[in-house]
Parts: sequence; C-alpha cells; structure tokens
Amino acid sequence: QVVVKDKNEVDAGKAETAAETVSAETAAAENTAAEAAAETASAENVAAENAAETTAAETGKPSLTKQICNQLYDLARIQHGSLSPERMREFILRSSELMTALTR
Repeated sequence: QVVVKDKNEVDAGKAETAAETVSAETAAAENTAAEAAAETASAENVAAENAAETTAAETGKPSLTKQICNQLYDLARIQHGSLSPERMREFILRSSELMTALTR
C-alpha cells in the first residue's frame, strides 16, 4: 500500500515538528536561566552572610548586623519574585525583631 500525502499535509507536519522543537528548546533555555538565577541568588546570599559576619566582628553587634543584611537581601528577593513560606516567616519575624531593636 502506498500512501500519498498532499503537499499541505507534509508542510503542516514539518511546521508542527519545528514548533515542538522550538518549544522544547525554549523550555530548556528557561530552565537553564532559572537554575542560573538560583545559583546567583545563593551566591549573593553567601556573600551577604560573609559581609555580615565581617561587619559584625568590627561593630560587636553580630545578630543585629546579620539581621539587617538578611532583611535587605530578602527585600531584594521579594522585589524580584517571592520568598518560600519558611523564608517569609523568617522575614516577618526578623522585621518585628528589628523594629523592636530600633525602638529601644
């Protein structure tokens, strides 16, 4: 049995295959970009913590300095997306602690 396809059917099949390929490549690129952003965020968090520890040693206020650095980092994260539920709870608790420390 020989099946003869119309030229439009062949072109439509090629277009569908090409669209699927582009869609898969786009998804892979978005995944790679998301992974890179997560790695960058993680590196920035480590850098912020290291900076907080260095500054804390100089000022003698380790917890307050570290809290402020973490607060600034979380504020930046909120601006570019959202925080995990656990990180959001920490952010809210830290906000309260910082406000209390500032009113003493």
